[in-house]
Amino acid sequence: MINRSILFGAVAAALLFGAPAKAAEGGHNDLPHRESWSFAGPFGMYDQAQLQRGFKVFREVCASCHSANYFYFRNLAQDGGPGFTEA
Repeated sequence: MINRSILFGAVAAALLFGAPAKAAEGGHNDLPHRESWSFAGPFGMYDQAQLQRGFKVFREVCASCHSANYFYFRNLAQDGGPGFTEA
């Protein structure tokens, strides 16, 4: 009976203290490389394809639940917009 409790305690201690140590040695803490985004910073800009994809996502996903009350469709044809024509 005592041998089982000692064995159980040893296994529990090995699992308790061995698993975090094994996880800590798992690998290097390499940071991902830094990306350069065209829209980053206060003077960032979106290109026309990015704006069109964003509007497509809004139209197909977001517009089903969120209204576009403050979204003027005339802005879609303006310079700097996604470049859609007024129809």
